[in-house]
Amino acid sequence: MASIVRTLGASAGARLLTLPVTAAATVVTTYLLVKELGVESYAYVVLVGSLFQLVPFADLGLGAAIVNASSRRLESRERSAAALATASKTLRTLALSAAILVGLSILVGLSGAWPTLLGLPSNFAKSSEWAIAVVLLPFALSIPFGIGQRILIGEGRNHLVNYIGILGPLIATATTYLLLRMNADPLVLGMATPTGILFVSIICFFTALRTSQWRLRDILVNRRTRQKPRLWDSAIPMLVISITVPLGMQSDRLVLAHFSEAAELSEYSVAAQMYVPCFSIVSMAAIALWPIFSRSGSASSALWSKAIKSLGVGGFVLAAVFVGLVGPVSNLITEGKLRVDLDLAIAFGSLLIVMACHQASAVLLTSPLHLAFQAACSTAMLVLNIALSIYLAPILGAGGVVWASVIAVLIAQFVPCVIKARRFMATSVEPVKVLINASR
Repeated sequence: MASIVRTLGASAGARLLTLPVTAAATVVTTYLLVKELGVESYAYVVLVGSLFQLVPFADLGLGAAIVNASSRRLESRERSAAALATASKTLRTLALSAAILVGLSILVGLSGAWPTLLGLPSNFAKSSEWAIAVVLLPFALSIPFGIGQRILIGEGRNHLVNYIGILGPLIATATTYLLLRMNADPLVLGMATPTGILFVSIICFFTALRTSQWRLRDILVNRRTRQKPRLWDSAIPMLVISITVPLGMQSDRLVLAHFSEAAELSEYSVAAQMYVPCFSIVSMAAIALWPIFSRSGSASSALWSKAIKSLGVGGFVLAAVFVGLVGPVSNLITEGKLRVDLDLAIAFGSLLIVMACHQASAVLLTSPLHLAFQAACSTAMLVLNIALSIYLAPILGAGGVVWASVIAVLIAQFVPCVIKARRFMATSVEPVKVLINASR
């Protein structure tokens, strides 16, 4: 049990150390936007600024292939060459993906479709034609550089990703302040967070080159091997997961924008901004287990059982802290203009617990076949979540869409993946010796 606590604790601890700075930067950013723009405009700025969360499929699901390849890089020269070939091919593919994303955002803007798609009020309609493309540009540029984070995770250096990640919110806050001083269009303020992501991705990319002892030209033009990595076996199901999971979670804002009031959207936006750092603690901790599970395969039973318990306890503690603090903090940072009610706080706390418990199975089932199973589960979750959100939003407001997420994740992801994980590990005949020693 001590080993699993150390494994999860090293990653979660790094996130905990950086979280106060991240939280402070988020609070300052929220304060600046609410003070300068007002609560209603703030809600739409956050809606536009979080659009990138609806398009994580821009990486085409290739991150899973890089993590799995990097986790086995040191096993042999062949594995090392395969990891480099995987990274090189992925970089070129993602550069094309980034260009397509920018092009699509420009086309949607020119067509004047953003107000209809996002439920934007008339005062934002004109600027949305160009501003949203500007907001998405930094995120698009970050996509190919994002392979650096995957390489570091595969090498078991998730703590480095956490430490470097602290720069993202700080850069976002600085960008927000500068844009406000420049009297930028309100929607352009949404580019603050994507700008932070871009800087973090670039730093992680060059850090990964150093830790793997690869040169930039090696990864840009890979000539060391003629291997043809099979990226799409895992990338296609991961692509489906990358589309459906964020859509299921982030579509809450869109549902509220269409089926509820602006006040509910504002309350949800403030609560969600505080939920994300809390969830990042358990998700970052769980990711540290991915390379271990990838190497050990079905011999992961003891580690998985302890992981799901530890993550569940961690999620419960974080949920209790979140429920206790989100109301007073939201009231403080909005200067009394908005307060997150207890019902919404409890809904987010429940979601945090369910998502925390699910992470152990999510990072265990990462082979191509298991990712395909997870893709089917996440698709079912998306359909169920949106249907429940549309039904509950007019009745319960902001809390309704969050409870819809809780129910959908529990029924369509958590329970099926636990059953699948148990069946997978039951096929293990001879546990890996290293894993047994590590779990003691």
